[in-house]
Amino acid sequence: MSAIQAAVRAGFAVSVVAQSGVPADAMVLTPAQGFAALPAVTIILAAATATDAALVQRLAEQMRAHLQRLPG
Repeated sequence: MSAIQAAVRAGFAVSVVAQSGVPADAMVLTPAQGFAALPAVTIILAAATATDAALVQRLAEQMRAHLQRLPG
C-alpha cells in the first residue's frame, strides 16, 4: 500500500480509499473534476461455525457502531 500512496503523492496515480483513510494532505476527487461517484460497499463478517458466537456478535456490533459514525 505504501508504494501506491507514494505514487499518488508524487502525482503519478489516483487511488480509491475509504473516506476515513484519506490522508490529510490528499485531495478527494469528485465529479466536478471528472471522476465518477463511487458506489456504496458491503462489508460482510464471516466466521467459522466453531467460533464463539457471542464473541463474533459483539465484534459485529462494535464494527457496525464504528462504521455508522463515519461520514458519508
